[in-house]
Amino acid sequence: MQNLDVTKTEAAWSSLAGKVYVPHSEEEYRQLVALLDSFIDEVGEDESHPLASLMEVVGVLIEKYEDEHVPELSDALRANEMSNNYAHAAEHARQFFVSVSVAADALNAKISAQADRMGRISKQGHPDEFEAIISGSAEDLELFAQRIEGILPDYRRDLELTAEGFDQTLKSLDLSTSSGMEELQGMRREARNLTETAREVKPKVAVLRRVFEALRDANHDPRLTKAARRLVALADDLSSAYEALETLALKVSFSADQ
Repeated sequence: MQNLDVTKTEAAWSSLAGKVYVPHSEEEYRQLVALLDSFIDEVGEDESHPLASLMEVVGVLIEKYEDEHVPELSDALRANEMSNNYAHAAEHARQFFVSVSVAADALNAKISAQADRMGRISKQGHPDEFEAIISGSAEDLELFAQRIEGILPDYRRDLELTAEGFDQTLKSLDLSTSSGMEELQGMRREARNLTETAREVKPKVAVLRRVFEALRDANHDPRLTKAARRLVALADDLSSAYEALETLALKVSFSADQ
């Protein structure tokens, strides 16, 4: 009987193995977030739904990745004294936007789930559940703010080091030689890679800012309103961080063209 159960399980799992797994990369994590979103749309708060337990499993896998990797990305930016090598500083700056991307995806999924739950109940009819949603949502917003605010100063310092390192390296290059031109083109590629990573994050921040504004203006609860105000300001800081990066990238490209 046990062998029969294993056989059935193997057959059933073969159709799910490509969709449900322990994520080990940002791409796999994003795929799981997308899967969770589809489950939320289908299952909602129906605990008797056949997919409810699978949705819970996917949620646990996502949380495990967030716990292990979001802090890891943040800590990586603070782990060592910042290098004066512009290439290292540029990579640290790129990791900042990776961190923002991961955290933004996670927060967006949580906001969608909480909004779906809130849409199915009323404050008067389900006061305890309503309070839990409000409290959990405010906590999610504050945690996102803490994570990003904690690494934003390091990003700004990395960008300064990148700009300084670029200037110093440019002065030392002999652009009349092929090696000098190759290094300059390499610097241009690094700047382009950095801006491409950041460009993927920019629309996510814009979407979240509109959500934060709506939460702030709706004034559902003082805790949500306070957190939303903080995050609107943080979203503006992130936009400024991206603009500073674009300015540096344009400078690098202009120098390479000249």
